Amino acid sequence: MSNAITDIEKFPIYSDRAVQLLEAFNINRSTRNGATHNKNSTITSTSCHNNSGVASSIGVRGRAHFSDSEDDESEDADGDNSQGSRDNAPSQSTPAPNITSSIASKPNVGSGSNQKKHKNKKTKEQLAKHIGPPPTASITIEVQEPSKTASAIQLPTALLPPEEEEEINPYIIDEGKLTPLNKLYTFAENLNRPISSGNDKNLILILMLQSGRFAAAIFHKDRCIKHTTSTRYTTRKGQGGSQSSNDNAKGKANSIGSQLRRAGEAQLRQDVAAALREWSGLLGECALFFISLSKNLQKGFWEDAHTILGGDKNSNFYKKSPYVVGIPLDVGKPSYEGCCAVYDLMTICVLQRIDLDLVEQEQQEQEQQEQEQQILQEASNLEVITEDTNEEALQILKEEVVFAPLTPLHEAARDGNIEDLIALLSRDDEIDDLDTRVGPESMTPLHYAASASNDPDTASKCVHTLLVQGHANPCIFDSRNRPPYFLAENENIRNAFRRARAELGEEKWKWTESAKVASPLSAEDLSRKKDKAADKKRKQRQRQKERKAKEKADNADAERKTKEEEERKQRDEDAKRARAGLKPKQGGSSLNCDFCQIACKRKSQMFARLDYLYCSTDCVKKHQRELMAAAASARFNNK
Repeated sequence: MSNAITDIEKFPIYSDRAVQLLEAFNINRSTRNGATHNKNSTITSTSCHNNSGVASSIGVRGRAHFSDSEDDESEDADGDNSQGSRDNAPSQSTPAPNITSSIASKPNVGSGSNQKKHKNKKTKEQLAKHIGPPPTASITIEVQEPSKTASAIQLPTALLPPEEEEEINPYIIDEGKLTPLNKLYTFAENLNRPISSGNDKNLILILMLQSGRFAAAIFHKDRCIKHTTSTRYTTRKGQGGSQSSNDNAKGKANSIGSQLRRAGEAQLRQDVAAALREWSGLLGECALFFISLSKNLQKGFWEDAHTILGGDKNSNFYKKSPYVVGIPLDVGKPSYEGCCAVYDLMTICVLQRIDLDLVEQEQQEQEQQEQEQQILQEASNLEVITEDTNEEALQILKEEVVFAPLTPLHEAARDGNIEDLIALLSRDDEIDDLDTRVGPESMTPLHYAASASNDPDTASKCVHTLLVQGHANPCIFDSRNRPPYFLAENENIRNAFRRARAELGEEKWKWTESAKVASPLSAEDLSRKKDKAADKKRKQRQRQKERKAKEKADNADAERKTKEEEERKQRDEDAKRARAGLKPKQGGSSLNCDFCQIACKRKSQMFARLDYLYCSTDCVKKHQRELMAAAASARFNNK
């Protein structure tokens, strides 16, 4: 908040204090009584407010309608610089209590398990703090010329009445016409009336529907008179997005989870329709409807609302109604506590005192800072910008500067010609160009040498020569505010800067602050670094050799075990055939007859009995007789 603006008190739009301040503005009442108005007084107050530099903090009023197109997902900026004047100063009274403590939270009822389940659930106050304040607008209600102060009411832009098409200037009072400020007073006065005073439009609806959650509440002043919540399984766990969105994008899935989610979407739509049907009478008494709808659910929601409430002819609650306002806040998961938090944030007003002298002073300082930033931005193309050269940059900007072409020193550094570079540095007429910025990007020879990445070894030698032998300045920036070290893409070139820093010492340049060069690197450090890298590479090769040897040994061991297993299986098979009176199987084909060893063409031609395959029924019977004979012989021998 600006130092020129001081918050005096907070109060809700439906409070007696809000009605008192808007009544003191005396627009609505005098217009209805047909009194004579001074149009210039309203314009003068507004003009004085603007000239003093008090800019209204206008934000988004909210969407006046909802659309299925993606373009309408962004909120329309419908807020106005609502300013006006009044004849009398606002009378001081006891500040109204903060609305955030006036609405009773939903009591926790149910068993102990339910209370434990919602133990970590956020309260209304915590949600309001997390959501943050909505976009606001300030309305000037009085300007005190002698003391150079003004009073203003800051309120959410969503509370500003919508403009009508025929209103050319909404802040000039015409006979028999209600301006937005008149409407605001009427709106606050209606909200302040008791709920039983007839059709006064003194209720406010908060409705949120997204991600399988539905929460809605109807408020009158500081009391919630109706609320409902519903939660259904509609979102794909772990992947996000509703089932209908996934069906539209990838086709209809047939899993059990997708069927449950489709049923959940249908049940959620029924829950919303049941709430609208039950509240149809109360919805007709609502002055504003704050809505937060998921894009995929908008079409079905407004179709149900039109069917149940009868559309724009019988209700103000329809898709393009000016009284339906999109909630310009990130409300999170819909809940009853969230509805209460949104209601608090969207109905709070603040009475402010504005010091016009401080506002004018801050405005002048801001304009001066913007001019200086623009000058410095343009001067960055002409000269290096540091803390010590701002004045010089401002002076250079006033003169027309034409960049000179590349000097021989710049060309030698760019081409990596180390011999020509050393020769040029020994000449007095060329050493003057050592820190000269030329070319399209205003670079020094050190910039060109650092950016030469085609031959890193030669470029590193050029950088080291320019810094150590020529004492080039590494703190000079190019037109893009880059020191030479930032242009070094190769590690060898960066090490050349670090070695020069170690040789020249820390007192030579501001290596860290301006040149942005890394820590110094001496010859011993470089040698140690190379030895460390070589040792690391040697150990890596050794580990790779050991890994290959281990893999070879493991493969040999696996082959040996596989061979032993195959031999064991073959021995078991031969022993089994021997016990069955069969000869060892010849060849590796599985299509050979186990009895006569004759090969068959197809397995379908063979006959199976027990664990054996035969080429014909004769072989089956012959083998059967042999087995029977062997069994009889074994029984005879046992006797």
